Amino acid sequence: MLTKRRMMKKVTLKSALDVQTIAVFGNKDSTEIVAIQPNQYTISWGMYATLEDGQDIEQLSLEQNISYQRICHFLKYYVNNCLWYDNHCCRTIETHFASTDNVFLVTPDVNITYLTNCLFAKFNSICKPSITVSKISVLDQDTGIAYDYEDEYGQVPDVLPYQKDFMGELSIYDTCWWERDDVSSYDNYALDEEELKAVRKTLSENQDVLEEDFDAIEKEVKSQMGQAGMIESGEVVDLEQHRRKKKKWTPKLV
Repeated sequence: MLTKRRMMKKVTLKSALDVQTIAVFGNKDSTEIVAIQPNQYTISWGMYATLEDGQDIEQLSLEQNISYQRICHFLKYYVNNCLWYDNHCCRTIETHFASTDNVFLVTPDVNITYLTNCLFAKFNSICKPSITVSKISVLDQDTGIAYDYEDEYGQVPDVLPYQKDFMGELSIYDTCWWERDDVSSYDNYALDEEELKAVRKTLSENQDVLEEDFDAIEKEVKSQMGQAGMIESGEVVDLEQHRRKKKKWTPKLV
């Protein structure tokens, strides 16, 4: 007897943002700067919400909105105008940019391929459980060349290394930043076990700093959705009028 197979229902969303990065090139054998290069990218992504049988549509809509806001916030305030470098350039960055206000973003190599793969993994790490980023495209505005990556399941791309191969045995974090559910885009390694223990203690004591942005976003989205009334999944509601007091980020319900 044939049975009818149930298909998962998906609500899809596409969006894009422009960002600028400042690539810093160094040499692993010294702390000297080899070159600095500004870049302008258009980052586009597609995400979907999976509605299982019996799942609460209101909760799903909430998770989709929160996930969308997290991605936008991360791009606007942690990728845009960041200092972008590879793991061999950590000491160079510390030597020349320790006091800068720019956010640090470190990838296995400074190229559009690794940037795209890292952002794809990060987007999925900061999304709520029922939300998946299935595709991403990074367009280099100078060359007109775009790099696309797509995975329906949103898994970490195979090209990305594990932490032991990225920052080594003395890495200050157990997992790479693109697999952590916070605003971090930074990794580093200690010089010895004593320093590693001290740094990890400090990081543990200040973990709330990395989480407070997303906590504020979740609280704000819940508040605005409550004021606006529940919306249909996929609808975009502009909340700028509600956020004029907040200059750091302006959300939209989606």
